[in-house]
Amino acid sequence: RRSEPAAPGMAPARQVLCLCVFLCVPLARSQPIRYSVPEESESGSVVAHVAQDVGLELAQLGAREARLVSEDSSQYFRLERSTGRLTVRDRIDREELCGQALTCTVSFELLLANPLQFFRIEVAIEDINDHSPVFPEEQVTFKILETSDPDSRFPLEGARDLDIGSNSLQAYSIAPENEYFSVSFQGHSEGDNSVELVLQKLLDREEKPEVTFSLIATDGGSPPRSGTTQIRIVVLDANDNAPVFAQKLYRSEVLENAPKGSLNGKVFVLRPLDYEQVRQVEVVVSAADSGSPPRSANVTVRIVVLDENDNAPVVLHPAQDSSPASSELVPTWAEAGYLVTKVVAVDADSGQNSWLSYHLLKATEPGLFGVGTQSGEVRLKRPLSDRDAVKQKLVVLVRDNGRPPLSATAVLGALLLDGFSDAHMPRSGLAADSGDDGGSLTLYLIVSLALVSLLFLASAAAFVACKVCKRKALKEGTVLYGPGDLQSSLADAVAAGTLPRAYCYEVSLSAGSGSSEFMFLKPLLASLPPQHCGTGGGAAGDDDFPGGLSPAEEPRPQSPGTLPAAPLSRL
Repeated sequence: RRSEPAAPGMAPARQVLCLCVFLCVPLARSQPIRYSVPEESESGSVVAHVAQDVGLELAQLGAREARLVSEDSSQYFRLERSTGRLTVRDRIDREELCGQALTCTVSFELLLANPLQFFRIEVAIEDINDHSPVFPEEQVTFKILETSDPDSRFPLEGARDLDIGSNSLQAYSIAPENEYFSVSFQGHSEGDNSVELVLQKLLDREEKPEVTFSLIATDGGSPPRSGTTQIRIVVLDANDNAPVFAQKLYRSEVLENAPKGSLNGKVFVLRPLDYEQVRQVEVVVSAADSGSPPRSANVTVRIVVLDENDNAPVVLHPAQDSSPASSELVPTWAEAGYLVTKVVAVDADSGQNSWLSYHLLKATEPGLFGVGTQSGEVRLKRPLSDRDAVKQKLVVLVRDNGRPPLSATAVLGALLLDGFSDAHMPRSGLAADSGDDGGSLTLYLIVSLALVSLLFLASAAAFVACKVCKRKALKEGTVLYGPGDLQSSLADAVAAGTLPRAYCYEVSLSAGSGSSEFMFLKPLLASLPPQHCGTGGGAAGDDDFPGGLSPAEEPRPQSPGTLPAAPLSRL
C-alpha cells in the first residue's frame, strides 16, 4: 500500500521504513471503522471526525504523525490533523468506481507512529440518481402485418440506467397513449429487463397505415429521471378487403355509331351500336385483386346508347317506287287553301333527329302550290286560271332536324280537271308520257307472256303424245278367242287378219293395273258357227281352251256389245 505523502522534512529512508512496518505489523484493531458518503460529493466535504472516533486527541494526530494509507495509489479522502476530520479529496463517481455493483466501498488505513498503530477505515459510496435511462436507439421501427391478432407481443431492447436500487429503471410508459399498443415491463435482479409492445386492437392499414408514439423509461430517483425513444409502427397490408365500387350502378353514355375501340371512361366499344336496335346495354364488371386468395366484387354498368342522326326520312305517301308517279286530281273551281294531298314521311331516329319539316323544292307553276312546313299538306295558294298547265309536277323536300340534317324528296303530280270530267289535255298525251317511263316494263310483260304461252303449248303436246302412246300399247295386247273349230274360210280369214262379223271377243290386260281387266268388243257378226275360234291359221285342238264353251252353251247377244255374266265366268 502507498501511504499519504510524508511531511516535507521526512527523509525517504524513513518512508520506506514505515511502509515495511505497515506491511509486517498486524493491524491494531480487527474491526474496521465504517463511514458512508454520497457519490459526486464536492471536494472538502466532511465524511467523519476520525480522531474522535478512534479516541485520540487532536495533539496526538500531529505528534504521532497520523496519515492515511491505501493499497493502491488512488486517494479519494484526506485527514485534517488540525481538526481530526476525514474529508473528500476528489469527486467520486460511483458508477465509474464500482460499476453496477450493489455495494461500493473504499478501504484505507489510519497509520499512527510512536507507538505504531493502525486503524482500518471503510467508506461506503452511496449512489445518487445522477444518471437518466438511455435507450440504445433514438428511433425504433416495427413492421407489423395488419392481420396480427390482438395480444401479440413485440419485444424491443430496453433502456439502460447506470444507477442502482431505487434510482435504477423502474417503469415504461407510452406517450401519447393510443388504442393500439401498450407496454409490458419485467425487471430482473441482475439488472436485465424485458420490454415488450403488446397489441391491444386489430390494425387496419386502410384506416391508419402508420402509428407513432414515444416510449418513456423512468427511474425511481428523486426527482425521477427518464429517457425517451420514438416508436414507429408501419402497418403492412394484407388481403383483408375485397374491392369496393364507389357506386352500385354506373351509367355511361356513348354515341350509337362510335367506332370500334372508342373509349368512354373505361368502357370500350367492341362493335358499332345501333340506337334503333339497342337503346341501352347493361354489363357486369368484376374487379379482382391479386391477393391470396383473391377477392373480388361486381358492379353493373348501364350504357345508354345516344341517338345519332344516321337515318334519312322515308316517304310513305305518295309512294316513291319505280312505278310511274300517281297524279292527284284538282278541280278547276278549287279555291286557295284547297287540300291537294299530304306528304307523309317517317324518320327512324328519335328526339330532335326525327323532327321533320316539309319544303317545296320545285314546281311546274311556282306560287301555285304551297306545302305545310310541319304537316306536309300540299294546298293551293291561289285559285286556278286558264294559263295554268293541266299537268303539274311537284318536288317536296323532307328534312329532319339532325346535325347535320338528312333529307329525302317526294315527287308527285297533279292534274287540273274541269269538274272531274274532261282534262285540259287529252289523256292520250298523259298516257304517252307515262308510256315513255314504263316502256321497259311493258317489254318485260310481253316477254313473260310469250314464255308462259310456249310452256303451256309444250306441256299440252307432251300430254297428248303420252295419251296416244298409251292407247297404242293397249291395242297391241294379247287377244284370246273362244274354243271350237273354225271353218277353213274363217281360218283363212283369220290368217289374212280379217274375221267375219262373229262373236269374237278380245281380252287385253291394261298395263297400269295389277289385276286382270277385260274389255269386250261388240259382236261383228249376227251369228257365229259353233266352231271353235283359233288363233293364227289352222284349227286348234280342244286342248287350247279346255274350259271353253260348248255349242249348247253358246251365248246369245242380248244387246250390242253385251253378254250375259254367267258364260263369262267360265272363261
